[in-house]
Amino acid sequence: MKKLYLRKQRGITILALTITIIILLILAGITIVALTGENGLIKNAEQAKKESEIANEKEIVERATARSNGTRFKRNYKRRSFAK
Repeated sequence: MKKLYLRKQRGITILALTITIIILLILAGITIVALTGENGLIKNAEQAKKESEIANEKEIVERATARSNGTRFKRNYKRRSFAK
């Protein structure tokens, strides 16, 4: 009776452990390709960063030219409205 009980509680087999490791390696490979591939997340993030920096620089230039032209505010106030 004791021998049957010990055989049932052996734990994880080598086959189950090997299959688990293979599945984890496949998932790790897919993740690495998704991060560093041709259209990977890292390259997309770098491209978005460049585009954001360019847009920021354009905005700075537009603000500077607007201030130098005296058109900081787009509203047109009439002088009479301030004279009251």
